[in-house]
Amino acid sequence: MQYKVSYREKDKGIQIIVQYKSKNGQWKQKSKQGLPNKKTILQLEADKIIDKIKADYDYDAEYNEMTIGELKKIYLEHVKIVREYKTYQGYTFSFNRFKLDDIKIEDLKTHDIQKCIDKMIKDKMKYRSIKQFLGNFKAFLNYISSQFDIKIPSLKLIMPKDKDENNKKALSTKEVTTIIDFYKNNRDIDIYIAIFIAAKTGLRIGEISGLTWDDIDFKSNSITVNKQWKIDKDTGLYAFGSLKSKNSYRVIPISKDVANELNRIKQLGKINKNKRLLTTENTYSLTIRVDETLRKTFKISIHELRHTRATELIANGMDFKTAAKILGHDANQTINTYSHVTDQMMEKAKNIIEDIN
Repeated sequence: MQYKVSYREKDKGIQIIVQYKSKNGQWKQKSKQGLPNKKTILQLEADKIIDKIKADYDYDAEYNEMTIGELKKIYLEHVKIVREYKTYQGYTFSFNRFKLDDIKIEDLKTHDIQKCIDKMIKDKMKYRSIKQFLGNFKAFLNYISSQFDIKIPSLKLIMPKDKDENNKKALSTKEVTTIIDFYKNNRDIDIYIAIFIAAKTGLRIGEISGLTWDDIDFKSNSITVNKQWKIDKDTGLYAFGSLKSKNSYRVIPISKDVANELNRIKQLGKINKNKRLLTTENTYSLTIRVDETLRKTFKISIHELRHTRATELIANGMDFKTAAKILGHDANQTINTYSHVTDQMMEKAKNIIEDIN
């Protein structure tokens, strides 16, 4: 290990500065100040700093010899502690797409990662999924780089073209009505409730699954969103938990017709011990059931019902800030996602002007 020691006067004493070359080739330094100008003391303190740097250097070198698979386990343990269980599952699933576990981290090349991306493209995965998986893998690389002073590739990767954004489908009012009517008498009532609420409020599936009957105010025709139904990372069981972000906590208005339909559902008497609207315990399995039937019958997912509701609100004149509050977004996110609606409204305005003239 390369290093050099220097001394200078600072703060009415002497400062020791030890500069050293890290494992990734960068020069760094550690220092200690306020020391008396005595040679023996300064030498002793300098040796302590150097010993600490060498210990850390060997520690970093040890991790530099580890494989991607070994480092993944370390990172996933960290994620499991600091993030939600669903996020932990997402990282685990993402890592399965990067078959690089036997490669030493110091031998990792950009091409290794590109091959994994090419495989996902070949498997006809959606751009959004590939982007999510890669983002999770990059987060892993950034973590081990910062924690263990490991140099990682620059990652100049070639990604597929983003076709997903152009394929987002906003349904017509007639289409939404057709879908709701189709599932109204479904034997799996949880599927109907999830689809109905998503279409009429824009709530996320986790928020819908976490709704209890006392969240529905039938007098003021509103729904309070203050929790979701998700896996508790301490127990591994489903329970009420916090929402996605502070913007997710909200009270949203509903129409009288929607309130009446929810009241009709309530009178059916299928109320579980948690007073939830839904009886399905596993939110993930509910999402799978809902999406499978929607794709099979109408070629959409439940997310497109939320997308449709947002589009309806803005296209009918609601300002972005209010729409964002109802959706549980921030205003910028709503503007970026639904700016196409204003383009459509501008086209409509042009047609009106043309007709007037």
